[in-house]
Amino acid sequence: MTAFDLVLVLAAALLPAHHAVSAPNTIDPEFVAKVIHVDDGDTVVALKSDMTRVKVRLANIDAPEVSHGSCRPGQPWSAQATRALKQLVHGRTVLFSCSTLDRYGRSVCDLHMGEDRRSPTANREITRMGLAWANRSNPAYLRDSEVAVAESQAQDSRLGLWSAPGAIAPWEWRKTAWKQPGCETQGSRP
Repeated sequence: MTAFDLVLVLAAALLPAHHAVSAPNTIDPEFVAKVIHVDDGDTVVALKSDMTRVKVRLANIDAPEVSHGSCRPGQPWSAQATRALKQLVHGRTVLFSCSTLDRYGRSVCDLHMGEDRRSPTANREITRMGLAWANRSNPAYLRDSEVAVAESQAQDSRLGLWSAPGAIAPWEWRKTAWKQPGCETQGSRP
């Protein structure tokens, strides 16, 4: 464990659990930070060396939705995607290469599984495992063609969510399963 890791571990332990995640107004295009929490298969919280917490949405992918209550049911494979991302990056100090902020103020980043750009990305790996889609909900969301290749390989090998027919992309799931009668006043995403 490096001195940087030790400082991050101690800081994370001392900060209250309810401590707010910073919502930056500008994008930090590249930073090294420790992944201290995995929300789901495509969202993490990282702690920078200045003790700033940053919520990060993995670029280029969309993982199965976790449950957000009765009006927003989860998808099959969401628990496996979350668990796999935890195994890949939780507790590790990694490089984030970011392109933008999403509408929720999260940094949208490639999450390298090491501290330099040569490290493979968790974005590609989670897709290669068959636990996320290449994000085609908007043409601007899929900038890494290797993610589409990883998805195709997972489909061909029938891995993860591709092991059975009928997988519904998360962007379609949110449109249909999260628009139930009586749930109109709730937002479309947490």
